[in-house]
This record gives sequence, C-alpha cells and structure tokens, in this order.
Amino acid sequence: MSKFGQAKFGAVGIFVAGLTVGIGVIGLGGCGKGGGGAVASINGEAISTDEWHRYMEFKPQVNVIDNSGNQVAARVAETMGFQAFQDLMRNKLMLQLAKDEGVAPTDKDIEDEIKFRNKMDGNFIPNLNSQGLKLEEIKDQLRIELARERILTKGIEVKDIAVNRFIEKNPAAFIKPPTADMQWILVKTEEAKALVDRDLKGGQSFSKVSSQYSQHPGAKTNTRFSQNVITSMPGPVRAIAEKLNEAQTSDWLKLSDGFAKFYVEKKTAPEKVAIDDLMKESIRRRLAVERGMIAIDLDTRLLNKMKESKIEVKLETLEGRWKTALERLEEIEENRSTNKN
Repeated sequence: MSKFGQAKFGAVGIFVAGLTVGIGVIGLGGCGKGGGGAVASINGEAISTDEWHRYMEFKPQVNVIDNSGNQVAARVAETMGFQAFQDLMRNKLMLQLAKDEGVAPTDKDIEDEIKFRNKMDGNFIPNLNSQGLKLEEIKDQLRIELARERILTKGIEVKDIAVNRFIEKNPAAFIKPPTADMQWILVKTEEAKALVDRDLKGGQSFSKVSSQYSQHPGAKTNTRFSQNVITSMPGPVRAIAEKLNEAQTSDWLKLSDGFAKFYVEKKTAPEKVAIDDLMKESIRRRLAVERGMIAIDLDTRLLNKMKESKIEVKLETLEGRWKTALERLEEIEENRSTNKN
C-alpha cells in the first residue's frame, strides 16, 4: 500500500507517524467498539471487551521486529489510546479536506479502486480478510487513501512520455524479486533444540515439529515465516534462503533471543514484470503523487484544517493529553513567530 509523507509536527504528537495511510495499518472508524461481552476466557475466567479496550488505552509498550528479524519490546511514545485517537482524527480531517477541495471519493470511485487493486493483485481482498478486515472496513480505508491521493494530485497531469521515461530509467523496478516460502522454528534453549532435532530425525514433518515446539507468535496455527521476498529478509535469514534448495532444512541460526531453524517449501527466481496498461496507470498515479508531495505541503494543510475545526474530546483519558498537545502547538507557533520577527 502507499506510504507517503514525513513527520512534521512531532513535538505536538499529532503528526508523529507522518501521514501514512495503509490498509491494516491505521485504525478504522468502525472497529473496536465496546458494549460488553468477552474477547476470551482463561480457565473459565473471562477477559471482557471493556477490560480489553480499557487496557489498550494505556498499553505502555508494543512488540516490534528489529533489523535482524527478532521480536523486541519497545515503549510507546504516546499511549495506544491517544495514538489511535490521532490516527482516527487525521482520517476524519483528510476526508473533510478532500471534500473542501472538491475531490472527495464517491462510492463508485471506491468500487472502481477495488477493481483496480484486484487486477493488480488477485489476493488483495483475501489477504486483508485474513487480517480480520471486513469489506466495509477495507472500503473505508480506501476512501481515506484515495482522498489523500486526490488532494496531492489535484491539477497534476502525468503524460505518457513521463511514464515511459520512468520505465526506461528504472528497469530494476520491473523485476519481480526472488521468493522463498519457508517454515521456521524458534526455540529459546539448548534443550528445546535437542528435542526438535530428535523429532525431525525421527521422521516427523517440519510443520508438526514447529507447531509443537516453536515459540514464535502464532506458531500453533501458522508455522510459516512471515516474509517470503528474499531481498527483504534480515541478513542472516536471507543468506539461508539464498543457499537452500526446496525441501531442504537449515542448520540452527543463533539469534539474540534464541535459535531458529528454517525449511524451504518453495522458491521462485527473479522474473520480469509485464508492463501493460494496468502497470502504466499505476506508474502514472505514483508519479503524480510524488509531484504532488513536492508541490503541496499536505501536513500543513491538515494542521490548518485541524486548527480551524471544532474538536471536542469527550473521553476523560484523552482530554488531558489533547490539551497538552494543543499547548505544545501554541508554544511552537509562538517561537516561530518570534524567530521571524
């Protein structure tokens, strides 16, 4: 998905993450509502929906993947609840700004965009469904993404000659990278390594052994390594993927938090991507957005839209943080005004 924009008002906390709009990345307006019930039961004791959402408002840290592919804990810059509020507010402002500019996407535009994405990637909808997103939620996020694109590209025309020039100057961009579909096992101790080796040598399938012993998240139901584009893998894992053939198993790879072993199911070699009309249209849109990012300061437009908007924060846990953010913004603008004078 498209990822545009850079953080501009980080001290305010409002545009900390820039203006990235990606399906499945930024929260959706209709998701995560309360209303009772339970999200799970642990030995008969329920985790209520209200308890779950309340905890997420203050969750102090998240798990992230470092450059080596290891999962590590990181403290959040703001609470998860306030970050979610910022994302949703930004989404609302984006749609309102698009309406102000006369470029708000219609329902037909959304349907056409889904058709376009499906032609580019036949698994577009299924992949998002597998992440738990419903069709209406996908449409909501596409509306935000299209609104952003149209604000940036309003009045910009990219001619065929520019598209063809881009294709000529960027041949590597039209090579489908090599892939390796791999299963993996992550264990923490030497004892666990020995059990894995014993069962693999005993003839048990890699997937069965992984689901039994592996300690990576979701291993019980999904033993596949999350990344299959070889050139995007962390260095040590990439070396393994490049070296092994299909149906081969790696030696143990030492990680900062344990040991990993990989099994290659399928590999594909690099191949040229067909440059058809669909691909050219995708390039045209990309070039238009890039030109728009140079010509238009969208961060500032959204900030100005925010300042002129009537924003009422009604949740007590967000009210104080929002007030602090506005005070910081006023300080920044006062300092800028003083420096200019």
